[in-house]
Amino acid sequence: MGTESGGGFQNVTVTNCAVCSPRYSQVIYGRQQGLAGVALEIVDGGTLDRVTVSNITIKGVTVPIFLRLGNRARAYEKGQAKPDVGRLRNVMISNIVATDCSAIGCSIKGLPGHLIENVTLSNVSLGFNGGGTREDAAREIPERPDSYPESTMFGTLPAYGFFCRHVKGLRLQNIHLRTVAPDHRHAMLLRDVQDGVVDSLDAPFAKDSAAMLWLNDCRGVSIRNCRPPEGTSVFLSLTGKETASVSVYDNDFQNVGTLFESGPEVPTSATATWSNHTPPRQ
Repeated sequence: MGTESGGGFQNVTVTNCAVCSPRYSQVIYGRQQGLAGVALEIVDGGTLDRVTVSNITIKGVTVPIFLRLGNRARAYEKGQAKPDVGRLRNVMISNIVATDCSAIGCSIKGLPGHLIENVTLSNVSLGFNGGGTREDAAREIPERPDSYPESTMFGTLPAYGFFCRHVKGLRLQNIHLRTVAPDHRHAMLLRDVQDGVVDSLDAPFAKDSAAMLWLNDCRGVSIRNCRPPEGTSVFLSLTGKETASVSVYDNDFQNVGTLFESGPEVPTSATATWSNHTPPRQ
């Protein structure tokens, strides 16, 4: 949905669809794949509001889910003033099954000072090629506010599952991630996320991988009902001096070596943990 967004998209429901990579599609990163399964984009002003996407099967695309609020600011007609930054809010995506997707990862990205608002993803199962490295996990991703919005625009992301940046009101519930090849990136990276929930994440963890979850400058994020697999060395990494009010509770950490690691800039009061099942001390 996009990219011409001057008039916006409101009160839209998409349901009960199958998305497959076309037989004769563009070759991307050495493979013949379609671009995105679900793409919601606002880059030329306008408002995307009250949109639901549900009961979708996806096969063989590059990126299964892509949400983007940008500022290309292209006027619809010649001579018109450039539009202001639009809004992307109140989106629910549920009951999604995707397989045979590239290694790039999904993204939900707004802009500094212009946050995507109130997004819920629930009952989502995604299968990726995998193969990401620790170097990929450390990549700095530019903002690119005025670029054409495309699911491949940021290249391989630091997270093989979801990279979410500049979002307020984010719910990630019952997310199942799988990779064909071992992937050493984060399963999820949240940066500048306010009022977020990660609930019932099911994701693999390859040996010597980066932390399963990375929160950077996030405020008011709850992590609950997760059960990392055996061999998870680090579950949660916290960085950024703005990080605050992170709650970790009702998780099963029997298979986790280190619950969380924090950068020196993170306030000691930034996290609270309770009611987690942890391995007994030796």
